Amino acid sequence: MKQADLQTVKKAAIVIKALNNAHRMKIVGLLHEGNKTGRELREALGLKKGHLDNHLTQLRNVNLLRRTVDKMDTRARIYMIDRRKYARLLRICRVMVL
Repeated sequence: MKQADLQTVKKAAIVIKALNNAHRMKIVGLLHEGNKTGRELREALGLKKGHLDNHLTQLRNVNLLRRTVDKMDTRARIYMIDRRKYARLLRICRVMVL
């Protein structure tokens, strides 16, 4: 395996480690369907705010999620999946499995 490929696999492993949680996997699934506010995610998952924030932080730390402020309600945060990073992760996983 080339050095560049090894680095890519190591980076993917860090993201996969962050996804090693049922709630975080569900969050990614929900955001794959479309952008959601923190409230929408809490209601869909049945989590308390603090617990959801911890999961979102884990996913943001590996740059899988992005967060913006709702223009209509500046207190609300809108979460979205980084589709480019997500697609790249899927491609790497496909190659590793095949």
